[in-house]
Amino acid sequence: RGRPVPCGVAEDAVFLGQEMDEPAFTTGFGFRVRKGSLYEEDANSAQHTDTKMTVLLPWVTLGSNINWCDILVAGGTGPGLGTFTEVGSGTVHFNFTPRGDKATGSCLGDVCDGVFLDQPRVFIGGNGSIIGPCTAAFGAVTGAGGRHGGDLRPGLNLPLPHPGEEAAAEFDLNYYGAVKRVALRQLQVIGQLAALDAWYAGVRAHLAAGDAARQALYARGRAMVGLNLDERIKQFDAMVARVDDSVQLLYTHLPGDVRIPQQWALVNAWNDIRPHLEQHGAQYEEPPRELLDGLDAAAAKCGPTYTAIIRGLNPAARAAGQAWLRGIAAISDT
Repeated sequence: RGRPVPCGVAEDAVFLGQEMDEPAFTTGFGFRVRKGSLYEEDANSAQHTDTKMTVLLPWVTLGSNINWCDILVAGGTGPGLGTFTEVGSGTVHFNFTPRGDKATGSCLGDVCDGVFLDQPRVFIGGNGSIIGPCTAAFGAVTGAGGRHGGDLRPGLNLPLPHPGEEAAAEFDLNYYGAVKRVALRQLQVIGQLAALDAWYAGVRAHLAAGDAARQALYARGRAMVGLNLDERIKQFDAMVARVDDSVQLLYTHLPGDVRIPQQWALVNAWNDIRPHLEQHGAQYEEPPRELLDGLDAAAAKCGPTYTAIIRGLNPAARAAGQAWLRGIAAISDT
């Protein structure tokens, strides 16, 4: 008997394929992989898992019955159990607010260190939720059944408390609260995606030189990164328009409200910020020569396998590459 064939649908998505014998699949039965999904080497999802505008770096594993959209996930040092970043079954990334915002992109791990495949894994316990925008440091752990948001630190993170009835009763969809944290998180996500775009243009393209099939595959992978960049800027723009409505209402009905200065600062700066984001996402900075020489040396020693080459980089090449990517990602400092 032959092995069962997974059944599902994928559209405007890219899979960079398998380099290891395990896992024996990329997607499980009933998969739905939607626009902007990028599964890098040996990244995989189990049955009935839905992704959209989702970037999974090598070995990242999603369990079953997961809804996972508008998120980048990195971390891990290999394909073995206990070494790769893992998201437990039944977990949801909540990426849509009651106001209709999707300026909720999250990063678990990051690109600048994560692409070098030497960082502690992130573990998200099953049957839980991640509330975007959320960031997780490498080594962050959440238990099963928890509700998490904000910034997840290395080690065990306790779940968020549930809001009290009084706080819920005061909630008004027409008025935003503080917006600085959300804005900064979206800038961080955009910066990380810009760094990943540069990685495809400079590192993966370098490794694929002379291999037409590999060049085409990496070009499609870079296109997925571009879709994610465009989406994050689009959703940020839509949120700012709603914040503009909010601040006008506050001026009219609650003059002097403490929320006005922060909201107005974002609205007032947006016309300058947006072109900078669009330009930043389209820019390409050449990688340092030390990194390229290190890649060539690792490829000569390890062969064509992508993850073997990256893990075979010498420390100096790795450090040069990290500094290069961090300079690109530091968009919130500009």
